[in-house]
Amino acid sequence: MSCNRFQLINSMLHPTSQETVRRGQPGYDRWVKIRFFVESINEHIKKYLFPFQNLSIDESIVGMKNRCSYIQYLPNKRHSRYGTKKFELCDSFSDYINHIELYSGSDYLEDNCGPFTQKVVIQLLEKSELFDKGYHIFLSNFYTKIPLVEVLSLQNTFVSGTINKNSKGLPKSILPAKLGERESIYFREKKLLLVKYQQKKSRKPVLVLKSPCHAEDQMVTSKKGLRCMKPLVIHKYNQSMGAIDVSEKSIYHYSCTRTTHKYWKKLF
Repeated sequence: MSCNRFQLINSMLHPTSQETVRRGQPGYDRWVKIRFFVESINEHIKKYLFPFQNLSIDESIVGMKNRCSYIQYLPNKRHSRYGTKKFELCDSFSDYINHIELYSGSDYLEDNCGPFTQKVVIQLLEKSELFDKGYHIFLSNFYTKIPLVEVLSLQNTFVSGTINKNSKGLPKSILPAKLGERESIYFREKKLLLVKYQQKKSRKPVLVLKSPCHAEDQMVTSKKGLRCMKPLVIHKYNQSMGAIDVSEKSIYHYSCTRTTHKYWKKLF
């Protein structure tokens, strides 16, 4: 396709349907202009792409400052702090995206019961039809909660994720324990394993929750070529949690922001 033809099609691109619910009416979908396109991608991914065992779930942002009621501000996203948020399920081995869910504001998944983070994880896994297949999900501390890990374990789905020290259900005995540099401490309750690891004295200790796993420290090589002892749980977490960052790098490495694009065209 020539450049002129692409620009001509792009200038006339406009999705519409007489069957869609109009704005202000019950059942209105804020992503109606691009919903069919996203669902078509998810269906084709589910049909032709079979992920490996390790998967990761995290949020991503499409940079824009359009006039949308669900524009988010994420200060930890350096490439674009303002934009529309989407939740992605990625294969940790191939870095391919397996499912995409668009965030539409406070009414997103309001009909589902449970905490918001739990609803997001369950929604991604249900739509991808990955329950009861022995997959291993890696999560950030925004999603990792003990009730969620227990729910997923009933679906034959394993979880590894960093967890906040003030989360409900954490043992109080492991929190005040002071560790030296590159020291770790383990705590087990039934099928859950909690590890606290202090990499450096200048950094805060890391808490990682996993189900199920055995407590083991392993000799690993750091990015600087130094060999050190590190919990196997944390080493595997670092290896499996960067799939969404890879997809964001491929999108934003050469792109430039155009404020004249409508929000649905930017996603398209």
